Amino acid sequence: MSGPALSRPTLLPGLLRTWRGSSTLQLGVRTVRAVLIDLPDPAAARLLTLLDGSRSQREVLRRATALGAAPADAEALLDSLSRAGLVVSANALYPSGSDAEQLSGEAAALVLAPDPTRAPAGRLFTPDAEPPGGPPRVPDQRGTSTDPPHVPDQSGTSSSPPRVTNQGGTSAASRAVADPSGTAGGPLLAADLAGTSARAFLSDHRDGPAERTPDRGAQTLVADVLRRRRAARIVVRGRGRLGAGIAVGLAESGIGHVHADLSGAVTRQDRIAGPLRDTPPGTSRSAAATAAVLLAVPSTGTRAVRRGGADLVVQLDHDQPVALLAAGYAQRRQPHLAVGIREAAAVIGPLVPGVGGPCLNCLDLHRHDRNPDAGRPTPDPRDGEPCAAATVLAATAYAVAQVLEFVDGLVPATLGAEIEIGAPGRLRRRSWATHPCCFCVGSRGRPSRGGRTPPRRAQ
Repeated sequence: MSGPALSRPTLLPGLLRTWRGSSTLQLGVRTVRAVLIDLPDPAAARLLTLLDGSRSQREVLRRATALGAAPADAEALLDSLSRAGLVVSANALYPSGSDAEQLSGEAAALVLAPDPTRAPAGRLFTPDAEPPGGPPRVPDQRGTSTDPPHVPDQSGTSSSPPRVTNQGGTSAASRAVADPSGTAGGPLLAADLAGTSARAFLSDHRDGPAERTPDRGAQTLVADVLRRRRAARIVVRGRGRLGAGIAVGLAESGIGHVHADLSGAVTRQDRIAGPLRDTPPGTSRSAAATAAVLLAVPSTGTRAVRRGGADLVVQLDHDQPVALLAAGYAQRRQPHLAVGIREAAAVIGPLVPGVGGPCLNCLDLHRHDRNPDAGRPTPDPRDGEPCAAATVLAATAYAVAQVLEFVDGLVPATLGAEIEIGAPGRLRRRSWATHPCCFCVGSRGRPSRGGRTPPRRAQ
């Protein structure tokens, strides 16, 4: 290879493979990421099955040769894929080698994030525009053909060098792709395509530390994001049937410490659409949720977190006065996300940052302004939290996603807003502003503009 050897080379997880003819393989189906690989020897494609991160680069090439690929073809293909950013070292995707099985789905979701503005750490994974005529091609080189997997026999020696064709005319980019050296028929590697159309997975890391090299930038930060999740401490606090599912979902998404501080006992409703389906009614919710977390991911930390020491608190329903609860969080500068069920609809948000608002007290003051005579709504204790199973599942997933976006360094949709989920796929967003009379308007929780003073003691 022209570059340094990769440590346990790994093909980006989740890429779909499509044969387009007998010697052209497409990796990926989304147009902003898909690339075409011209394979004079289609048997070289067998190398892709070896790129699972469990082997050294030398072992990958040795086994590819044993499977029928010409050594030069296997090395050229691996080099091309590495230059295009489609193959990276396993330690660029996972915090450790043992994480691949559990976190492969999370790594794939980060690498293949469909919306670049939602990708981790400052809009990474921003792909270049697709050239006219389809996805870019990353060609391989020379070789004697044998039977490729899933394609007809192509026995014989390739008589023509690899070429890249574009269906979109003869623009400057197209000409550069077709013949970057200016000499028709010359060898073409992914390095020649950098800066034109083959940069399908390269990042533009403007918002982070020093600029990264194209073939390692985005993927290196995937492992960093997963390490950040592992170091995070999340507390799920309060009462409600969404708590256990959120706790388990966070653990399965790579959060390293999840403490379930849930009040009350398991009810029959708690057993529907959640991880407590086998838990007898009457069991402590905290104990049941903790057991479910450890069953899902035994390595998760579950011990209590000191007040103010969590990265985020998921606040479920509570009996405290809203002003008291909000003041406690403000005094500790504790970020928190409100989650609850109201009249069969789930409400996620707002997510309140450690400093500033709008906070839960702001929302309460706004509602009081609209109806000064109204008290706080209270549910009938006999009803519990009635909600359709599908809505419970959708709300759990949405709440987990909001926590992950916060931990990953993104701006969650619930920042300063509530998301009401009446049914899966039916969402309503309600934005809120800080209230001028709330204590969160001042710095560090101090009152300003004549606002209410936070209570001295917070729960």
